[in-house]
Amino acid sequence: VELGQVLAGNQGKNCIACHRVAGQDGPAIQGMDLAIQYERMKPDWFLEWLESPAVHRPGTRMPTFWPLSDRTSQADREALWAWTALGAAMPLPEGLVVDADAYDLEPGQRPLLHGCSLSGLSARCLAVGTPKRTHYAYDLEHLQLRWLWRGAFLNVEGTWRGRNLVELSPAGMDHVVLDSAFPFQLPGAPKAEPHLLGWRLDSDGWPLFRIQLGDVEIQDTMRPRWTAGGSAFVRTLRVIGGAVNVNLPAGDGVRLTPALPFLLQDGDSQEVVYQW
Repeated sequence: VELGQVLAGNQGKNCIACHRVAGQDGPAIQGMDLAIQYERMKPDWFLEWLESPAVHRPGTRMPTFWPLSDRTSQADREALWAWTALGAAMPLPEGLVVDADAYDLEPGQRPLLHGCSLSGLSARCLAVGTPKRTHYAYDLEHLQLRWLWRGAFLNVEGTWRGRNLVELSPAGMDHVVLDSAFPFQLPGAPKAEPHLLGWRLDSDGWPLFRIQLGDVEIQDTMRPRWTAGGSAFVRTLRVIGGAVNVNLPAGDGVRLTPALPFLLQDGDSQEVVYQW
């Protein structure tokens, strides 16, 4: 994927000179958007087209970048296919002209955190944009993971302009809303009231949320992962000070692995993969 991203940019084969990428314009001629090619083409045809475009379409403007059918050529073309397979989650190539106004946030090399009011949730939310263009929102009022989406992150005009609190919505696509339910419970104990202890950032800028439930601390963090045809989130849960029953809510079209519910003992951690 990373090689494909480089090849598409102005330090590689400069595909962006003639193609849009995920709705963003390149600097010149605007050919077909590279973010939708995975859904349109079969992989063998895609690789053949890159190898000899003039054979398939005489007179095309598409250059022949790989005149030799060798191992390097094959690896480059397969890297571009892997990159296009991410669709809206594809990392933008270097040199792309992102046509956005001053209120559009786009993560760079590190996660981008924005505290805001989100539509249908609460006024105390944290939206987390990631370099893999796969984002999530955590409702700090109710201590729940609630939104997942891909592509563009947020337009924050409603937060930064004027004095009125405006609820924001995702700027991208593939937006799913997870069911509203607090997912943690102490086994064999009266219902305890959860409290947010706060969050801390690791050295790469990823937030780890800390929730107190009775005498137990629950640590909750999310990382995106590229998958064939898109992206997923890996949620890592860890408990300290006792056992916790975990039953994470899903949403329409969301699949969680492994199957729920499960029990986490003191000191245990568990990864849960979100796919949609």
